[in-house]
Amino acid sequence: MYSSIIGFQTDTVAMTVATSGILARLIIGKSGLIGKYTSNDSREFISKGKELIYNIILGLMVGIVISYTGAVLIESGVPVDAVKASYPSLCFAISAITLIFVQFGAGVPTTHHISLTSSNAFVLSGNPIVGIIVAIISSLLGDFFTKTFNSHCDSHIDPPACTIFIMTFIILAVFA
Repeated sequence: MYSSIIGFQTDTVAMTVATSGILARLIIGKSGLIGKYTSNDSREFISKGKELIYNIILGLMVGIVISYTGAVLIESGVPVDAVKASYPSLCFAISAITLIFVQFGAGVPTTHHISLTSSNAFVLSGNPIVGIIVAIISSLLGDFFTKTFNSHCDSHIDPPACTIFIMTFIILAVFA
């Protein structure tokens, strides 16, 4: 899943999803990369108030569950190499499966970008606090990409893919 492209490592699946959305917007779309904002009010790129608090709490809760579950696995005797090899994929899969409920109208938040980056940060650093901090940053970054790339536009650029692509690059640059 992680490859070295032009000298840096990242999640190539997320990079491909993000890049294809950006290219489609630039080649086919009419609204430009960040959309055409027509209101006189200032455009919101970062959530404020309750939305900001919600994103911080969402990242915090996902980060706590992911990081401390991983720590408990390691302390209970599961080999560290096994946790490093499979735990991020398991966390991603559980979060991605919850998106099925969204299709049925349930108000389930998108968390796969938070759980994957948080679990990667935890297993590579070995520190649950790092996983929690990365989870909060990933939640806020996902919200930033949503407001920046998918407001006032005519196509979709996947915010979770953008978040996974950028955060995985940072995590691998710092911890790998």
